[in-house]
Amino acid sequence: MMTMAKYLFCATLIWQLYQPAFAADMVISNAWSRATPAGAGMGAVYADFSNTSSWPLKIIRISTEVAVVSEVHESFEKDGLMRMREIKPFTIAPGATVSLRPGAKHIMLMKLKKPLEKGVKYALTAWVINASAVDEEQQPRSISAEVIVGGFGQMEKP
Repeated sequence: MMTMAKYLFCATLIWQLYQPAFAADMVISNAWSRATPAGAGMGAVYADFSNTSSWPLKIIRISTEVAVVSEVHESFEKDGLMRMREIKPFTIAPGATVSLRPGAKHIMLMKLKKPLEKGVKYALTAWVINASAVDEEQQPRSISAEVIVGGFGQMEKP
């Protein structure tokens, strides 16, 4: 008969072996930004986030080397004006793809360290956890994508 301690040990071991797999279940593709003028403090990233797993995945943090702050935002209309708000947490349902596009959901880059210049590429990293897990201490896994910068006012990936 398995004692409780053995059961917990086995469950923990299985979880530790299982957990790294979920990072591979998130795919970031078609990532791009618009070029920004010199002195601009903000930019945006557009991309497709695909969850190929059978459980929800939650993006708990996003970062890039070109901005001090990176957040997932959504645009919405209120009182005839377009506004933005942070989406926190940003959760992607099992088997779903969420497309970040101009005028809708996007990654807001704030406090740009330098202008985003056409043709330049930079890395974007997202930290993901299994949103259905009950483990409050689970370690987030990172997923990276290359972002290419297009022209000013561009509305789709270069």
